[in-house]
Parts: sequence; C-alpha cells; structure tokens
Amino acid sequence: STEEREKLVISLQYDPNESIKNLFRIKGSIFSFVMWKSQAWFLVFMHTALWAMYHYHKCLDEDGVRIPDCVTTRDYLNEHLYPPSLRDLAPLIGAFMFGMIFYLQSSYAVYREFYFLGHQISGTIKNAAMIVRGAVSSTQARWDIIRYMMVSQRIMYWEALSRQARWKRLKPEHEENPGTLTEFLERECYSLQLITRKEIAICVAWKGSPHQLLCTWAIQQLRLTLKAEVKNGGMLINESDAVGTTQQFTTICTTLRDHTAKLHQMLLIPVPFPYYHLIESMSFSVLMVIAYAFVNLNGNLRPPDDTTISPQSHISVFVFPMTVFVTLGITEMANKMQDPLGTDEVDFNVNAYLTDTYSMCLAQCIQPAEVPQHDSEVCTPELAMAKSTTNVFHPGTGTGGEMAG
Repeated sequence: STEEREKLVISLQYDPNESIKNLFRIKGSIFSFVMWKSQAWFLVFMHTALWAMYHYHKCLDEDGVRIPDCVTTRDYLNEHLYPPSLRDLAPLIGAFMFGMIFYLQSSYAVYREFYFLGHQISGTIKNAAMIVRGAVSSTQARWDIIRYMMVSQRIMYWEALSRQARWKRLKPEHEENPGTLTEFLERECYSLQLITRKEIAICVAWKGSPHQLLCTWAIQQLRLTLKAEVKNGGMLINESDAVGTTQQFTTICTTLRDHTAKLHQMLLIPVPFPYYHLIESMSFSVLMVIAYAFVNLNGNLRPPDDTTISPQSHISVFVFPMTVFVTLGITEMANKMQDPLGTDEVDFNVNAYLTDTYSMCLAQCIQPAEVPQHDSEVCTPELAMAKSTTNVFHPGTGTGGEMAG
C-alpha cells in the first residue's frame, strides 16, 4: 500500500521471482531512464537514416531507369568506407564494458554505503534515546536531550540537498530545494517541537559545525538532568551510574558525528570526473560505430533455404535500438545511484529515515511503558521447552511442536 511504501527507504520494491512481470515494468526500469534521453534518440535516428539510404538509394528515376553517373549510397560506402564487422569492434566493445562494469560497481558502492550509513545514524539516535529513558525519569527532560540529536540528523540531509540545489541552480520554489537553514529548521524542526526559535538563531549564526554544537548541547543537558536526578534522590540512577551514563552517551554522540561526517564526505567524492567523462564518451562513440557497423549486418544475413545474401534484411532496425537502450541504461543507472537524494524512482526516501527516528524516540521519551511491579502472571519456562520450535509462516500452528530429525 501507499502508506507502507512511505515507510520504506527504498520505495521501489519488486519480487525477483516474477521475472515476466518485472521484464515489462516501466517505472524504475532502464527504459524510463533512457526514454527522454536525447542521446538515445539521436543514435537511433542516425542508424535508421543510414539503413534507409543504404537499402533504398537506388539511383533510379521515376520510370525505374538508372540515372547516369549516379552512385548509390551502398556502392559509395562499400568502396570508400566499408562498414566494419562486429568482429572488428570486439576489442573496443570489450574495453568499454570493462570500464562500464567498474563504474557501475563504484556507483553501487556509494548507493549501498549511503543506505547503511543512514540506518546507522538513525540507530545511533535510537540507542541514545534508550539510554536516556533508562536513566532519566522526566519525560520532558528526556525529550530535551534527544531532540538535539534528531535536529542534527535533519541538518545533515539539509546540507546534502541544499548543496545539490546550488549545483543544479534550482529555484527556491523547486521541490528539491530545501531552502535556507532558517526556513528548513522552522519547517522541519520547530513545527515538530525539536528546537526553539532562539536555538535556531544560534545554530544559523554558529560558525562551526552545527552537528558538534547540537551534540554538545545534548551532552550538557544530560549532565544537568542527571545531576538533578542524583540530587533529588531519583530511583533510576545514583552518582556512579550517572558518570557511566554520561560517558556512554558522549561516546554515542561522537559516533553520531562520525557517521554524519562520513556520509557528508562520501557524497562529496563521487567517481572522478575524468573517469565519468571517459565512460560517457566511450558509450556514445561505441554506439555510433555500432550504428554504422549494423548497416553491414543487414547484408550478411541469409533467408531460410537460400544460398544468396539478402541485402534487404531489416534486423538491425530492431536490434540497434535495444542495444542503445541497454547500453545507455547501464550508464544512466550508475549515474542515478551516485546521486541517491532527490525524487527519482531509485532515490532514497529520506523521510522514512527521519519519520522512523522521530517516532521511535518520541515513544522512548514520552510513552509510559514501565515494567509492571505487581503482575500476577509469572513466566516460568521448563527445560523441556528447549525442544520447542516456532513456525513463523503459519501463526498459531508452530509453537510447541517437536523439532524435526
């Protein structure tokens, strides 16, 4: 459903067992990547024009009589620029595919690393919320500590999106432009009770890293809260526990900053432009040569039960567009995986990271769910239960069964 899809970081899901259905799927496929690419249509048009001239330029007048001193396109090309065979192009195609595979692997490495770093950042904040809940009794005090870390997470994505908006020169009203830091904090943080307007002003005016500032605020707030807990004789923590909790929380904050910096720097170091330019140039050049070589392919095919060469074969008109779409589809897929932020089908749903973190931390800080102190029911397992098993695929039918074998 749409609601479930919005909770997924990678919203474009599929069943690998449904090969036929996926084969004709348009959304998120290479066809949707290449469909509006002018380079693809130029190459297809060039080959179609060559094919038409090669086969239908006959030098005949309206009465079917050959025009004197007229040279057909086929004769001219065969004499002066004979189309190469695919065997002649094997070294060029091999070099191109080797470079393309390396480029695709590098792009996927960025895509995969971004995914896991996003989850590590979210998980680090959830761990901090769990520690704070176990040490602090006040719900408001818990929230005042954790909210700074969630603001840091949101600013990280704002930095990446705003940098891309400047590179692409997007207008302020564009959907992929997050706006200024003040506008972003007002819209995405202040509205969710994550930050005050005075804190926004300090963050915007801060000359250093806002992540370090926010993590420092979280550590300071935890120390003040634990000091008050110990002073008031809180039941959750004593003075020695407060020291250990502060140290553990400080380690989590530094880990959060490390993950944030790593993700930020990873987006700043894509595949070097000379290598990217080489791949793009090679893909266009190779396809241009193949477009010309496929003209010769038409004349080398024999019809069934015939010993003569068929000069009227039209196979390349169908094969070459498929070659173009597959080849350019690989390059476009690699390009899109290098830029996982945005609104494309393959881009990450960053809102899923932020919404999940916000919901989990809000529950940890606010929702009452303490351990029942007077529960009449007692869980008393027996040693014989070690042979029990659970069938997760059929709820209610697998518990308590005997293990097979």
